[in-house]
Amino acid sequence: MEKLISFLRVLSGKPSSLACWSVGAVLMALIDPFEMSLTVGLLGRLIYWVVVIGAALQLATLLHLVFLKLRPRAGAIVARLLLSAAFAISFGPFLLAFNALFYPERFETMMGLPQLLGLLFLIFAAIGIVMDAVVYQFTGKVTGEPATDPAEEHVTEPTKPEPPAPEPQKPEPRELAPPVFLERLNAKIGTKLIRLSMQDHYVEAHTADGSQLILMRMADAIEELDGLDGLRVHRSHWVAKAQVTGLKRAQGRLFLIMSDGAEVPVSRSYKAEVEQAGFEG
Repeated sequence: MEKLISFLRVLSGKPSSLACWSVGAVLMALIDPFEMSLTVGLLGRLIYWVVVIGAALQLATLLHLVFLKLRPRAGAIVARLLLSAAFAISFGPFLLAFNALFYPERFETMMGLPQLLGLLFLIFAAIGIVMDAVVYQFTGKVTGEPATDPAEEHVTEPTKPEPPAPEPQKPEPRELAPPVFLERLNAKIGTKLIRLSMQDHYVEAHTADGSQLILMRMADAIEELDGLDGLRVHRSHWVAKAQVTGLKRAQGRLFLIMSDGAEVPVSRSYKAEVEQAGFEG
């Protein structure tokens, strides 16, 4: 429950979410698509739309987090339809009950629950599909797919070079406090951090015992890792130096082989820093 409250607090504090919430509520109160002005004043309509839009945004964001996990297994379209059904089933009864509470004198003339569930399903599915189409148009990826450089696509498996000798670890002169970021990790995945990767608005932390999605920016996550020996190798990837087990090249591009078997791409803008750290292909 504490993690859920923390998640909602982060969501509510995002400028983009607050903008959609406030602008949407004001516009809907002024447009008055349900003709509520016949029985409810402007302030009442504003309160109604603040509650409805706010609840819808919170639920939709939670379901988007589920979508990022479900999509690789079920496929983007199936996952989107399943979550649309979940949104309709979860939000429909709430909206119906809230309408009955807010203006009961018109409740009997309103849309019934089956029609309302169908409408919410279509709206949520349509918005999700449009979002996927827009993301694909500008990035070439669907929602939830890790971002990579265009030059990294269509890479064939080359012959693996001999891995370099592991870099000796320098002993710490004194015991330091653990990085702040490690406190965000669930106990079940531990704190033996291998790498970070960017997933939409989330950072996915990979440890020796699993992975976890965290709603934050990559730059903020790296800042909270101050004190942990690692480096950023790509705009979407950070690695712990001690977890690098080898290197390989593919069509002129450098990849770091991690202890969990992942092959993390090194972008051109970070190549010099990677080589200075002792990783040379």
